[in-house]
Amino acid sequence: MSYSRVVIAALAALSVPALAAAEKVGVAIDAAASVQDIANGPARIIVAKSEIFSDDRLKANASGSAQIELIDKTKIIVGPNADIRIDDFVYKGGSTIQHLTLKVGKGALRFISGNSGHAAYKIETPQGSIGAAIFAELPEVLDQLPVLPEISIRVLGLVGAPNSSM
Repeated sequence: MSYSRVVIAALAALSVPALAAAEKVGVAIDAAASVQDIANGPARIIVAKSEIFSDDRLKANASGSAQIELIDKTKIIVGPNADIRIDDFVYKGGSTIQHLTLKVGKGALRFISGNSGHAAYKIETPQGSIGAAIFAELPEVLDQLPVLPEISIRVLGLVGAPNSSM
């Protein structure tokens, strides 16, 4: 086997993990002002119909906002000054996901769960984690609620706190 074929085969093998990390997970329904994906390479401005990928880090400026719809119909509304990473996304097939973790560094976020079970969703903040599965321990409360509409979260970054986990 020639040296060039070995190099090409090695490069192809190394690119497989990169392709797996770039799995499409949804699409931007709407975007206003400036929301960018700053995760990989040069910043990519998010506009309506932009594809959203696993590991995207969405960062909005002071007037930026975007509405993202994931494969399972989960809606994520990125608010002004938000810094959010789609950190862990495992697709189950069909119209559900097995696992979704959002890491929220700061800013405003509105999260509306989709077709997947509540245990599939996790939101991590610098102050702790939020999981919809906690409601399973309180079935009597859930029975009294006609609808669990949405969870709105506002995370304020701590002054001097590092955001290195993003």
